[in-house]
Amino acid sequence: MTHCLTIKRKKHFKEWLVAVICIIATILLLVFSKSVKDGINSGIKLVLFNIIPTLFPFFILSDLWITAFGVKEKSRLSIIFQRIFHINPAGLPALLIGMICGFPLGVKSAVEYYSQGLINKDELEILCGFINNPSLAFVISGVGLGIYGNIFDGIFLYSTVLLSALIVGIIFRPKNTTRANMTYISRQSFDFTASINDAGLSCIKIGAFIIFFCALISLFSAIVKNDAFTSVFASVCEIG
Repeated sequence: MTHCLTIKRKKHFKEWLVAVICIIATILLLVFSKSVKDGINSGIKLVLFNIIPTLFPFFILSDLWITAFGVKEKSRLSIIFQRIFHINPAGLPALLIGMICGFPLGVKSAVEYYSQGLINKDELEILCGFINNPSLAFVISGVGLGIYGNIFDGIFLYSTVLLSALIVGIIFRPKNTTRANMTYISRQSFDFTASINDAGLSCIKIGAFIIFFCALISLFSAIVKNDAFTSVFASVCEIG
């Protein structure tokens, strides 16, 4: 009986907490509506004029790159991959896709290889630890060229991300090299229409997050009015 009362109290507390947050959020949106509007406008401009033009063509190119890729177990690149990371060569395409196309395509491909029995569960878990990265297009074109206006800044950022990911893969690699019955990962057919649809939806999703956080940062800056705190908050939002 006491346990049931405790659960009910926690449930009521959560409901009241959500209600209070909704009321506060509504009041803040009404009081600082201009700041929120300015944040949304800046986010829309950033998405329309910088993010989409740099990401959209690369999303389509990424799909084409994935469908055109195949790997043989005895190839030199496969042998190097296995010696460095102690993972079956079947995981090599997932690494390359994660490096070029970024999240979630790298992890998605690794899961597909696991479901096909080409890599085991331990190899899948290790792969997901260092192939889950931002795409080359996003870092170099979207961040470097689109936000900072310098493609070399994007190249530097991407190099640091890639180097960090490879170091993580080496540190957490299995002690012994594992092998499975893998001979070849075949190429898949390229669906042009589906690729355009997926690219468009991906741009919309990314744009929605950017617009939301631009509005949130603008609202926070209007309330706090401190550049240092705003910078920290913006950094936390960027990581999120």
